[in-house]
Amino acid sequence: MTPTRTLILFPCYQWDDFPRSLADRQAAGLLAGWTTLWHPHFLVSTDQLPSWCRADQPPDQWNNVLAILPVASENRFPDQLREKIAEGGGKHVACAPSRSELLTQLKSDGILPETHSEAAQELLNDFFALGYCYLQVQLMTRQLRYATHLDQAVFEDHLLQAAKAFQQNDLDVTQQMLQSCFDQLGQERDHFYSHDTHIIEIILVAASTLGTKLDLELARPQPLNLLIHGELLQRLASVNPNALAIIKERIKNGSLSLIGGSYSDLAHPLLDSDSIRRDIGRGQVVFEEIVGQKPTVFGRYKDGITPNFPALLRRFGYQGTLLFAWESGSYPEATQVKSAWEAPDGTAIDTLSGSVIDGTNSDCFLGMGTRLGQSLDHDHISTMIIAHWPGQRSEFIQDHARTTNRTPALGKWMTAERYFEITAHPYHQERLTSSEFKPNYLTQSVGANEVDPISSVARYHQIAAKLRQLQTVSVLAEQLKNLYSNKTASTEKETEVGSVAKPKPTTSKLDPELTQLWNKLDTEIQKYSGISKVTAQSLNESLTQLSNKKLQEIAGLISKGTKSTSPGVMVINPNFAARRVHWLDGQGIACSGNETALYAQLSNSNGVRTIVDLPPCGYLWSNQTTASASPRGKLPRSAALASNDGTLGNEFMEVQLDRNTGHLKSLHVPKTRGNRLSIQLSMYDPRGGGTSERPYAVMKADKLSLSEASAVYGEIVVNGGLWYDKDKAAEYQINYRLWRGSRLLQIAVQLDLKRNLLEEPWSSYVALRTAWANESAVLFGALGGNRQTLPRGRLISPSFIEIDEVEYRTTLCFGGIPYHRRNNDRFLDSLLMVRGETQKEFQISVGVDLPEPTIAAETSLVTPLKIEGVPGPPLSGPSTWFFAVEPQTVLVQPVASLYDENGALCGMRLSVRECLSKLTSTRIRCVQNIHIAYRSDESGNSLGSLTVEKDSVLITLNSNEHSIVDIIWHSPSTVKA
Repeated sequence: MTPTRTLILFPCYQWDDFPRSLADRQAAGLLAGWTTLWHPHFLVSTDQLPSWCRADQPPDQWNNVLAILPVASENRFPDQLREKIAEGGGKHVACAPSRSELLTQLKSDGILPETHSEAAQELLNDFFALGYCYLQVQLMTRQLRYATHLDQAVFEDHLLQAAKAFQQNDLDVTQQMLQSCFDQLGQERDHFYSHDTHIIEIILVAASTLGTKLDLELARPQPLNLLIHGELLQRLASVNPNALAIIKERIKNGSLSLIGGSYSDLAHPLLDSDSIRRDIGRGQVVFEEIVGQKPTVFGRYKDGITPNFPALLRRFGYQGTLLFAWESGSYPEATQVKSAWEAPDGTAIDTLSGSVIDGTNSDCFLGMGTRLGQSLDHDHISTMIIAHWPGQRSEFIQDHARTTNRTPALGKWMTAERYFEITAHPYHQERLTSSEFKPNYLTQSVGANEVDPISSVARYHQIAAKLRQLQTVSVLAEQLKNLYSNKTASTEKETEVGSVAKPKPTTSKLDPELTQLWNKLDTEIQKYSGISKVTAQSLNESLTQLSNKKLQEIAGLISKGTKSTSPGVMVINPNFAARRVHWLDGQGIACSGNETALYAQLSNSNGVRTIVDLPPCGYLWSNQTTASASPRGKLPRSAALASNDGTLGNEFMEVQLDRNTGHLKSLHVPKTRGNRLSIQLSMYDPRGGGTSERPYAVMKADKLSLSEASAVYGEIVVNGGLWYDKDKAAEYQINYRLWRGSRLLQIAVQLDLKRNLLEEPWSSYVALRTAWANESAVLFGALGGNRQTLPRGRLISPSFIEIDEVEYRTTLCFGGIPYHRRNNDRFLDSLLMVRGETQKEFQISVGVDLPEPTIAAETSLVTPLKIEGVPGPPLSGPSTWFFAVEPQTVLVQPVASLYDENGALCGMRLSVRECLSKLTSTRIRCVQNIHIAYRSDESGNSLGSLTVEKDSVLITLNSNEHSIVDIIWHSPSTVKA
């Protein structure tokens, strides 16, 4: 059959009601049928453009008419017309959901000839792409409320010339006429909107797609983007070196860019900021080693980006980021597809967010013209994101790509790196609230049958806190060794007053043994960012050994040259802020010559309970003694901190326990009115129990006993159960502990479940349920190391949650327990146990009016650093500081020591974080004079010098700002006692 007319039967009246959304199979059939009719054989035989009509209103004349019937129109096509078409000499073809299948069918029916040469096949594909482009431009003009301005006569004439030239194998004329048709469609688009749409195609890479499927994608000529992390890139280099070679070549010629940067897809919101920083830094090293350059566009396959990422990514040198959660969870959408995402500290980074086109779904390409019109109408920088897995893409994505090679009518294909380079910077910045970042780690972890989905994360945070403390001790030991030995690095001559010193090339180095521990922690993190009990035990043992080694090294340096051989105890404070610590030991201390440092001390049958005040980042040395010192200060109620009536109290709080239930009934603070909060242990189970359908279990106490009551320490132990009517769901033991001079009430919980929990963790759990009086209270938490407000619903905050009631603040320190659920304005459930949890013991603390919750939560995870048998007192005195920060609400942590080009120690690198969400002028004081100081990025490059005043460096921190500060010492150094 040689048709004299071709048409496709659409399920619509006109272009304005053309279906924008269909099922994938229906959309594919409709596009396949339409584009197939643009085959040059049909164009020549009919001598006209393909036409269309409604499926239920076909033409009356069917002589030599070829009609394509897509799946989407079958239910509208009258059955009796099939005989009428055959009688009229026409033919209708039920369209397959694939153009290649439809072409094969038409060839087998003798309707289409075979195409042999490769060049001819390429041009044939351009005919199909032209048909696709024509359809989308028609849809686009309708979306933008304009009538068509295309000169149909000229367009049809050039198209037919191209088809005839193709039939005559005149490929040059075919190329020329086809390009003219594409240009006319481009001019048609330019008539109503001359700006271009930028199209970014992202290939999602997984371990299972590193072979042939990826090779096929890399063979495509248009600009591509691979979303890949460092670990996958290492695997690709091993299993498919040929693909890696192509990737490197295409990166060099600018036709491919890598999106990524982190080493793995760890759950960053569950980690601390240091682990996130190490993960990104390690990833950048891998990218640079394998492909020769670091990525400039950051992206992750799994959700894990937090609101503070703009500042972090800027420090790593990123120019842009993609805010898409491909696997689970959700991210907020900005008002524009490209926006300037502003972090809480004011740092902004260009970001792409919003909806993504599924490259495997033909329906997305059916209404592409409408999508483009909407983007041109709404977005300041029109952008479309197409994503798919290697080897899994709709055939019409190639039609779209071919179109963009010919004309910008449907956009320009480009790499993400190029996109962020050439497109305009958004004219306004947007802050995306934490409530819109919604990961789903707990459900995933329980669904994957992971062991200890909650306590494994807590163990990670506890060990990470100890490692940070050990890191400070390690850097301090290096600095003191350099200081006390008087061997200093060569530095530049002192600059004149008012001049700016240029930083010398430096290298940051961390103790190799400590680096190995950090690496072990990072590599042992489970899928959802926890560590096992076995790993925790191994790390704790290694930590203890290295910590003792470093403490002995520091003690030896400090006590060097002392004339006395009297052994004593030395307590090290690694924090840049003064700290009060307490412990139970067999002996007490005397603190001769520094009596004010001993806050309280009392011996009992258990040993000697001691409370001391330590100087910032320094030490306290004392003789050991069996004598007790009288506690300082007066208690508000009695000499004992605990009593049989269920009351605990010290200078800062009074706690009342309920004798019937054992829960924390009330917490009062002297000179303030009202109960701060109540806390009870409960199980949430939608099944209820017995005759009750109540989801929360009832807490009942069997026994309340006084474990210890003195002027220094008080402890009350409660034993009981959780009940659903007569059904006991769990047994518990809760130890309430309070030290003199402490703003923290310690709560230790032991649980023994008597019923199984359900698979959905957010609907079946055991939790500490906190209630407070003020409905207008604002909750703050720590996510990725940054303080931020928390919304209602499911929350992640492993470190603390602060209940801010304007006049006073109450803080819950969770010791790494990450998951919480705020049911309404006055209740918070902090999850302790869900299905798969084997840990039965948990530790939390309740703080009243803490000066800085972030620092308090950090120090609550570590124990005092004591070294016994140290001769002294040291020459520098019984108590000395080495480093200090003002105000003490700023968290300062040493990152590493700095070494110059000669390998000599010349300074130190500090992490400085503002923790109270306000502009803060900070002074960091040091034990020796400073030559220069400057902010730096994660690679050590200077971001601007800081003001130095002898032994101090001044830095102004924005709200929630996290900065890296490099300090270079003067030479020679001097010890300050």
